[in-house]
Amino acid sequence: MTKIGGGWNVYADIVGIGDGNKDGRPDVYARTPAGETYFYPGTGDYNIPFKPRSATRTGVAPAETAYNQLF
Repeated sequence: MTKIGGGWNVYADIVGIGDGNKDGRPDVYARTPAGETYFYPGTGDYNIPFKPRSATRTGVAPAETAYNQLF
């Protein structure tokens, strides 16, 4: 197990997806209990493993709430 810092307890699901943005580094998707999903691009730096998150959907009701598993 790799420790990546605190604050991840706000998410219901966290999934390592491999290289989601095709930059050669592993990335993470996270989903809140309310169904909001976020993408965390990997940096390749163990001191700062992820860049700031970005929402995967904005301006609409999250369709992800229809599912009980992210992957």
